[in-house]
Amino acid sequence: MNKPSIHLETIILGLIPVLIACLTFGYYFIQTHFEESDIQLQMRAETTAKMLAPATEYGVVSGNTEFLSDLLEEALKGNDLISITIVDIEDNTVISRINHAVVVVDPISYKHPIFLKGINISDTVDDIFDTNNDEQLGWIFVRMSGFENAAKKSNVIARIVIFLIAVITISLALLISLSRRLSNPIVKMTKAIEKISNNKYDIEVGRYSNRDLDYLANGISSMARSIGSLITNQQREIEAATNELTDSINKIEIQNRELETERLKAVKANEVKGEFLANMSHELRTPLNGITGFCDVLANTQLSFEQQEAMAAIQVSSRTLMQIINDILDFSKIDAGMLDIDQQTIDINECIEEVMVLLSPYAHNKSINLYYSNTDISSRFIRSDRLRIKQILTNLVNNAIKFTENGYVKVNIVNNKNSNNLLIEVVDTGIGLSYDFQRKMFNEFTQEDCSITRNYGGTGLGLAVSKKLIDLLGGEIGVNSSPGHGTRFWFTLPKGVVVDADNKNLDANIYFDREVLFLHDKVNGDDVLIAPIEERGACVVVRSIDSFYTEDPTGFDLIVVRSSSTEIERLDLAQYISEFLAHIPVLIITDNPDFIDFDNRLDLSNVTLRKEYVTLAAGLTLISRLFDKDFVEPSTHNEVATTQLERSDLRILVVDDNQINRKLLTSLLQKRTKSIDEATDGNQAVELCQNNSYDIIFMDIHMPGISGIETTEKIKNDNIINSETTIIGLTADTLPETEQLCREAGITDMLLKPINEEMLISTLNSCLNSTDLVGADTVTAIDNSLDSIYDNEQAKKKTGGNEKLAQELVAMLIDEIDEHENVLSEAYASNRLDNLRVASHKLNGSASYCSMPRLEKAASELEQAVVDGQPELIKQTYYCVLERIEEIKSNRNRLFSL
Repeated sequence: MNKPSIHLETIILGLIPVLIACLTFGYYFIQTHFEESDIQLQMRAETTAKMLAPATEYGVVSGNTEFLSDLLEEALKGNDLISITIVDIEDNTVISRINHAVVVVDPISYKHPIFLKGINISDTVDDIFDTNNDEQLGWIFVRMSGFENAAKKSNVIARIVIFLIAVITISLALLISLSRRLSNPIVKMTKAIEKISNNKYDIEVGRYSNRDLDYLANGISSMARSIGSLITNQQREIEAATNELTDSINKIEIQNRELETERLKAVKANEVKGEFLANMSHELRTPLNGITGFCDVLANTQLSFEQQEAMAAIQVSSRTLMQIINDILDFSKIDAGMLDIDQQTIDINECIEEVMVLLSPYAHNKSINLYYSNTDISSRFIRSDRLRIKQILTNLVNNAIKFTENGYVKVNIVNNKNSNNLLIEVVDTGIGLSYDFQRKMFNEFTQEDCSITRNYGGTGLGLAVSKKLIDLLGGEIGVNSSPGHGTRFWFTLPKGVVVDADNKNLDANIYFDREVLFLHDKVNGDDVLIAPIEERGACVVVRSIDSFYTEDPTGFDLIVVRSSSTEIERLDLAQYISEFLAHIPVLIITDNPDFIDFDNRLDLSNVTLRKEYVTLAAGLTLISRLFDKDFVEPSTHNEVATTQLERSDLRILVVDDNQINRKLLTSLLQKRTKSIDEATDGNQAVELCQNNSYDIIFMDIHMPGISGIETTEKIKNDNIINSETTIIGLTADTLPETEQLCREAGITDMLLKPINEEMLISTLNSCLNSTDLVGADTVTAIDNSLDSIYDNEQAKKKTGGNEKLAQELVAMLIDEIDEHENVLSEAYASNRLDNLRVASHKLNGSASYCSMPRLEKAASELEQAVVDGQPELIKQTYYCVLERIEEIKSNRNRLFSL
């Protein structure tokens, strides 16, 4: 858009006030003249009526219309009168005359009364013209045209318009002249500035009679000369700087080439570091695999007391060495940026309980109370890395136990609903930390003093690794402590997209109208079992164990005692229960596995004693059993027993270049199947696979010659017999790249060395519960086997051996299976992913409670696919869930008959 010139702007700005003044003056003059003309016209009509009124008096009184007609016609001549009308006092028209020759324009009317005048003899003029006593005879109406008045108005308007045009023309001429005097110098100055912008500095703008313009012109000329001089100087400086810059660039190019060389060396060194980590992991874990594996094998044989002690020492030492190796490798991987985080929906309670079960024997050996608290059920589920959280918790809790001689170690979960982070605390009553050490304690290889290493051991890497892991998880870690007053470690975790548990169909109000008394030590006042029991409808009363004799414990449906063995013995609870509480179920949970059972001579059939760490799930199962009045003493062996797998029809191939590893795997597998072949390298494995059909192949990844990944590719791509066989990778390499390569090659699952029996059986169970095994006959057998649909042994464990409760849970699921299917189908058909996620999560929980692993796995995979937002995977897992539901429906009668 073109902008107006100064010349035009000056004319417009000067002309605007002239126009405003002219228009204002013209409007005022015209308005004034129009008002005066209208008044004069009105006065003419009034004067005519007043003059005719006395003249018509005689005619009106005498009724002489001829006289009145002549009078009115004479009055109409030569005037703008349109008509004259005379009416009597009763408004009857006496006479009316109209002048048809008059042009009617803006007519006006006026009326005047007609009086009968009498003769007054008076001394004053006012009395002579007093009309108060006159008699009114009627009215005279005069109607007058404004034609002549309108003509006068038009004439006035024309004259004023001509005058205004003349004034505006003269003003415009003056403005044009003035504008040229102002704009012409400015235009010349503008052109001079354009020359300056085009690097032409030898200019003279000129001189002007106007002082201000002359001063501005001189300033522009002076500025041009100054800029020219400055530019010349700058050009000289630029040339000098350019020469220096050229030299610098040449030097930088040389440095860049050197840096690139160093960068390539660093990349190569990082690759070598990664390879070194993988090799070190393999070389260190491989012999440890043999040590720990055969220790587990020997531990299950008949050993003397001295041999058991020696075996226990070897196992502790090997685990300690493995922990040190793990810390060093994890620290190196984090430092090299090679550690990936596996985000998934996890139950934080389960993570903590697994750590508690692992470390409770260590805590007991030091007579330390170990427990945790999470009273907010809504804070159970978060989105994070389960393995890394357990690693962090294990490190912190292990340290807390290590540096605590008496008292307790407690894990608290604090959920601030206004925050996106979950706070986890590890509190102990140990030796505490100095303020100076707290500032540097998260640095690697750092301990408070040399005596710590001598007295307690350790490398000083655990906290450094924990901090780096928490940083990767998006949280923070800190510590509060003072010497001699214990320590509080805390860390935060982002909650992420939380998937809430929804198992109300199985849990809600199952303890309704039940009253439970909790007796506890002082430190156990916030027992983790209390909130879940209340959530299930029970009324819970919490008391100190010291009040056992002072307050009446009767009147409750269940009494739960959580206390140390010394307190139980001190208070002689066994005798009191035998005498006064024989009719009430009593659950006693103590932390001493060596606690001697109560006196067999006492009647304690109503007492259930647990002498190890009891998880939340196990505790609720025990309470459910006791509410059903099933008081059979539960087994005191560890509840996390390995599920024994026995499939004599399985044919397994073990491929490993290490003879010890092959021997260990063969020893562990011979308990479950008799058909096991061995291969010492990849070539031998390929040869065996060409002539034999295997159900499962255990493949070592790092082998000389052909690696496990190359061997797998050959078996999958070139071997018709075993192209669909399940292959489980064996490796000590924890790098994510290695796992990715294994998955791409066709390896189904991975086992990380050192391998123990529990890991091996868990992986085998996972494979046997999937459809990855080779051969149609095998798949059919699995699909049609009731054991693959319903895990009876797992159901017994979850219900504490209460088969009746297990059957009731199965019956409830079977009754609701059609509803689950309808909800899933409706959500999938309408593409409501939120509803589909909730429905699959609910089905996952129900299947887990009822110990139906295939349905649980399918529902869990569907839920995860919805959370990850993968449409194709959602479709596949959805139809897989429908197949699992159909399995249950087709085996409905068989499941009912369990």
